Amino acid sequence: MEMSTGQPTPQPSMSAMERILGTFTKPRAVFEAQRERPNWIAPFLVLLILSLVAAYFIFPIATAEQIARIEDNENIPAEQKERMLEQLEGGSGPSRLPLSLGGVVLGSFVVLLAVSAVLLFGANFLLGGSLRFPHGMALYATANLVELPGVIVKLPLMIAKKTAAITIGPAAFLSSEAAESVGGLLLARLDLFGLWRWALLTLGLAVMARTTVKRAASFTVPLWLFWSFAAIVIHEMTQGLAGF
Repeated sequence: MEMSTGQPTPQPSMSAMERILGTFTKPRAVFEAQRERPNWIAPFLVLLILSLVAAYFIFPIATAEQIARIEDNENIPAEQKERMLEQLEGGSGPSRLPLSLGGVVLGSFVVLLAVSAVLLFGANFLLGGSLRFPHGMALYATANLVELPGVIVKLPLMIAKKTAAITIGPAAFLSSEAAESVGGLLLARLDLFGLWRWALLTLGLAVMARTTVKRAASFTVPLWLFWSFAAIVIHEMTQGLAGF
């Protein structure tokens, strides 16, 4: 992946499909095109369709894992455990799937808006850029296209192993018990596709804010560390029941 921004050069107009495919072959050119004419709708729609397809298969697997976590958790009072299991078991059938998929659509858009706002803050107030909200949305949606190869690799493994906790990285070699430890959770943050996403966010931020990758990383690396720490804390506080 190209990691040097240099001086911007005129780029030919790129179609939506060229931008999507170019994310994996010439990301710098794609982010240059997104700066000149931001298009967040096409990559977001690709991600949305991908998320809906993945959720259709992952939802029953994740629900079964949550049920097992609750049943094995001795810290949850019996009455509360019974209510939680009733809610999960009652919501795991086909009748609740449309509602769950609707949550995927709404959640994806909310996350798009929230993360775009954070990226705009970094680009405009810390890196001296002059981007608008569509730029932030295009940056986030484009970087998240790594979910496409990620789902292609991970989804068959999730179905085969009947677990949603699939990572492509050092945590893949841990036992289930070790993976639940703090060290295992830290290693899980080193997932190949997750790191690829953050590398694209860094490159895209540098290109779109007209700065260096090093300066962009001074914002994205602490942001990644904060998010990783927060995810681990939430996992430990909820004993894995929050889905982190």
